[in-house]
Amino acid sequence: MNQYTIVKNEYLSKDIKAFYRCVYQGYGKVGNPDYINYLKNTFNNAPRYKIEAAKNSVKSNLADELFNVLSTISDTEVAICVIPRSKAINTYSTLQLGFSESIKEVVPRIQGSGKNLIDGTGYIVRHTDTCTTHLSRSSKGGGGGSMPYIGITKDTCTISEKVKGKHILLIDDIYTKNINVDEDAIQCLLDHGAKDVTFFSIARTAHRSFYNGR
Repeated sequence: MNQYTIVKNEYLSKDIKAFYRCVYQGYGKVGNPDYINYLKNTFNNAPRYKIEAAKNSVKSNLADELFNVLSTISDTEVAICVIPRSKAINTYSTLQLGFSESIKEVVPRIQGSGKNLIDGTGYIVRHTDTCTTHLSRSSKGGGGGSMPYIGITKDTCTISEKVKGKHILLIDDIYTKNINVDEDAIQCLLDHGAKDVTFFSIARTAHRSFYNGR
């Protein structure tokens, strides 16, 4: 596991402590976490056994990783939340929501971390489509909706009032610098009263050319 800082910018008012498991080099490259692509199941055509295998790959070592992240947080109450996919949740099949399901399944395994852990995987819910940033608007999967802008999370998601006063451990599949989807979501949580946010992703892109598609 690796640690870094998401640096404040026009989307984000403060530096955020962040962690990631591995580097995303590009689909099909040696050592790349290709299971993330199967778990996205963007076109809803991946066989169930591939999705289950991808879920198991995400969950592999995740309890230990999150346990270690939690050890760096001084607050005793932590809610574990997930960045939503780019489209409204009611447009996805159950076979396209495997990432959030994987996180939800791991939460009970880390209840012995010494924290009061809360399953907040439903705290951020997308109600309005945004553009899938790793696909063009003209492609089948890119679709309509806006590209990232300041406040897009607030405009396109419902944020639970339960985030207020809590330290949020926010989880995503891939983090890409300068796309600012994650930064905007973090700021949205802070604006809704979250005490603080720590960020974790399975992968972090190697460079700017790979997009954080949801």
